[in-house]
Amino acid sequence: MELQFYVCKHCNNVVYLAHDAKHTPSCCGESRTTLVPNTVEASQEKHVPVLSSAQGLVTVKIGQVPHPMEDAHYIGFIALAHDGLVTFKHLTPGDEAVLTAPGGEGAVAYAWCNLHGLWKGVL
Repeated sequence: MELQFYVCKHCNNVVYLAHDAKHTPSCCGESRTTLVPNTVEASQEKHVPVLSSAQGLVTVKIGQVPHPMEDAHYIGFIALAHDGLVTFKHLTPGDEAVLTAPGGEGAVAYAWCNLHGLWKGVL
């Protein structure tokens, strides 16, 4: 299940497209930019979602080492998609960048970093 996200290049506001009516969302007087998720990071440390599964639940951690959750650099949300269900966890600086929700093999996780954009990991 591929989710679609858009960002405003002016205010950095991000939206999730729940239904595609074939119109690009707009903000600040202009069309938003489609976010294409990164799946590979040179350092493989801080942004790619890492998924694990146990007893019908998927746990998503952001990066192999914890991502910073500071005012200037943080994960704004984690989204997990599996079998038509999408679970979001909105985060703010100081929160732990972890999400646990129903899912299993084939689950797809997305994480949005305020500085480095959208990232994707698959179980």
